[in-house]
Amino acid sequence: TDLNALSPNALPQLCWAYVSLGESKKAKQVAGQIHGKYEGQRIWCQIVQGEELIAHAQNSIIQTLPNIHFMVKHLLQSEGYTPREKIALCQKMIRVYDTFYECREWPLGMICSYQLYVQIAVLSLCLHDRTACLNALDKAADLALQIDSLPTEGRPSSLLLNRVDFQYLTGYEPERGCLRRYIEAESALDPIRQTEEYGRVMEKLAD
Repeated sequence: TDLNALSPNALPQLCWAYVSLGESKKAKQVAGQIHGKYEGQRIWCQIVQGEELIAHAQNSIIQTLPNIHFMVKHLLQSEGYTPREKIALCQKMIRVYDTFYECREWPLGMICSYQLYVQIAVLSLCLHDRTACLNALDKAADLALQIDSLPTEGRPSSLLLNRVDFQYLTGYEPERGCLRRYIEAESALDPIRQTEEYGRVMEKLAD
């Protein structure tokens, strides 16, 4: 069968036909050609077994997170939510990441979370709540420091990530330095830069 000659809608059906015949090698070949990303992932889970299934499912789950984060980021930029509602959106997304890295061992999830905490800090200032702003910055700083203490590679112990190898690039600026620059570049935080609490947060992030 020339897979390129088939309609995209026919590929999932062909794949299932091979699965039903026990032709897993051919099923995998067809599954790799399915254009619908999520449909291909679901079919793949029906083909593989054991450790291959676990690794595939975990990697597929992780691949959904950037899309969710991207959409939430655009919701935060919209005018359809109040600052208080946007803070709640940030907190919801942080809880999503907490589900995946409850042991605080997944660098990407922690980076996205500290960026969300900075957004909470900015939004809190819109509500004239300096205490909430500074608390959020402090939480962001704690995450950056934890990231810098992670091993350069390994597998998280979370049940949703424990078959996924990660490599954390070395030789680059420590994450605390990246967060420090991120905070310094955020002009909306200017009103609290002279406070002692802000100074303590930035001192945490000093090299």
